[in-house]
Amino acid sequence: METFYLRQGNDEAAADWLEKVAAEKSSSTEIRAIALTELGQIAGRSLEFETALGYLERASQVIGELEERDVDREDELAKLRGRILVRSGQAEAGLAAWKEIL
Repeated sequence: METFYLRQGNDEAAADWLEKVAAEKSSSTEIRAIALTELGQIAGRSLEFETALGYLERASQVIGELEERDVDREDELAKLRGRILVRSGQAEAGLAAWKEIL
């Protein structure tokens, strides 16, 4: 879900908009999961690793609410979680996250 704000490089405005989408109960489960994943990416780029991991955990919980398992999205989250863990200095935890994919 690439927003106008993300294309402009305005992470702050994108994050504000994505927060609203993620909180909106009328948004579909899939859209909420995508919004939370994007928020995790934005937080990771801002070096807010704990915040990023929190968003990814929430995205994982939302994905668990889907009627059918979405393996591709689960793998995407595991890769992103691993990348953020490694960047935050938690290399072994990052490796464990990547091993979830295998």
